[in-house]
This record gives sequence, C-alpha cells and structure tokens, in this order.
Amino acid sequence: MLFNKQVFDTASSDGDALQCDRWIASSLLQKSIRRGDAELAQRAAFRLLQLDKTTIWRRLIVIAFEDVGAGDLDVLLEAVFVASSSEWRRGCGEAVALGLITRRLAEAIKDRSADYLICAAKDHFDFSETSAICRKASLEQRLALLADSSQPLAKRAVAAWFASGINWRYDHQVRGGDIRAPAGAYRELGTDKELANAMVLAAKRVPEPLIALVPLIWLEVQRSGPISVRSDPVPETKTIAGVPLYAFDKHLLAHPLQSNKRSKINTKGMSPNENMHGLFMIFSHPSA
Repeated sequence: MLFNKQVFDTASSDGDALQCDRWIASSLLQKSIRRGDAELAQRAAFRLLQLDKTTIWRRLIVIAFEDVGAGDLDVLLEAVFVASSSEWRRGCGEAVALGLITRRLAEAIKDRSADYLICAAKDHFDFSETSAICRKASLEQRLALLADSSQPLAKRAVAAWFASGINWRYDHQVRGGDIRAPAGAYRELGTDKELANAMVLAAKRVPEPLIALVPLIWLEVQRSGPISVRSDPVPETKTIAGVPLYAFDKHLLAHPLQSNKRSKINTKGMSPNENMHGLFMIFSHPSA
C-alpha cells in the first residue's frame, strides 16, 4: 500500500460541512461515493465526523466492501488500513486521513457484486436448500463447498457466509462459523494474503456477511479471464437544502423522526427508489 505525495495533495479538510443530521450524512456519504462525487462525499464525511467520530470509520469499511469490493483491491485495502489504524490517523490528522480515503473510495472503480451475491445467498428461493444444508453442516463441510469451483458461485457464497459465522442483524441462523476459517480457505485457493487478512480485520470491526464474499468474487474474476471496465454516466439529481434527493432512501426509514427534527428537512415524498439492478461480475466506473 502506497500513499504518495500526489495522493496526499488531493486530500482536503477544507470546505463547508453539510448542515444535516448523522443519518442523512451517513446515507449521503455512501451514495455520493457510489456515484463518484468526491467533493460531496468529503463534505458528508466531515459532517459525519463532527457528529460521530466512531461511526464514520465503521461506515467507510462497509462502503469499501459493498461499493468498491473487487473492483479496486488497492483502495479496499487502504480503506481497511486507514479505518483500523487510529495511530496512523493521528499522525497525519484525522480530517486529512478522512478526506484522503473518502476521495480514494469515490474515485475507485466500483463493484457491487458482494452485495448482490449475499442477498441472493440469503433470500433467493433457488438457494434455500443450500442454506438448509449449510446450516446443519460442519465447518469443514462448509469450507469444502466453498472451495469446490465446480459449484455455482451463489452456492459457494452460501457456504462462505455460513463458514464466516456472521449473522445478519437480528438474525441468528448462522452458528459454528469463524471468519478466520474462510480466510484460510481463500489463501489456499490463491487469494492475496493481504486481502484475506483485511477481510478478517474488517469483519471483526463491522460484522457484515457481505465482507466474507469479496475474496470469493476476486477469485472468480481471476478464474474467468480478462475483465472489462464499463463507464456509466451518472444522472443529475435535484437537491433540498444542499442535499441530493438520492440521500433520502431506505437508509433513513429506521430514523425518520430524528432526520426530520434535527435537519429540519421534510423528507415526505422524497424517497426515490434506490434499488440497484445488475448482474454479478459487472464492473462500472462513474464517468467524469
């Protein structure tokens, strides 16, 4: 991992922080990174840092795995390092470190395959039988399915999820797993050691099931041959009080009263559908 002078020169803690609550700032941070809007993402990040110095770093780990993933492993590894190393952040300044890694995430090539894949593994009817089998299987049996490249990717994802031992929030169906077990399996399959170690570190800090799938996707990409990067235009959006309407999505539904009260923004009727559709293994890069 290298942070050269040019990268540091692009990091900035200048600019006005947005005037909104933590829920809107958190939502906007992820959506603006997803759209490649580095300046807006930095403003949202600085606002969230003002409001919650702990949440911001966990949030960036989730964003790195959910929105960048296998699309840019260098940036993914940098994000885990910066978010996990408070000593390093103190050395260069908390705000400078935040501005740096936020911009890196926004400008990175994006791949949301881990999010699509974990949703299929959890909810798609076609994989309910595999889930039932993995629920009763031993850790060794789960790892064997994970390592079997003749099996469909989604079935291997189910096995990786159960082997990780990570439950969805308010869900307790995964038992007997350990995130270090799939990390070891991934290394044996040829995954970069740094990626496997970053997966373990990230999952311990933010136990989200999709984190366990990024190395699997990376392995599948390597096995599948040459990849291509697609550049998609990002549509313009209207704003209210300087906040794009795309920030008002399902992320805010659990905290509607807090958002309306603290930011004094009326979100009624302003929840555009943010469902993302696509195929596994499709990479995209926001156009300039």
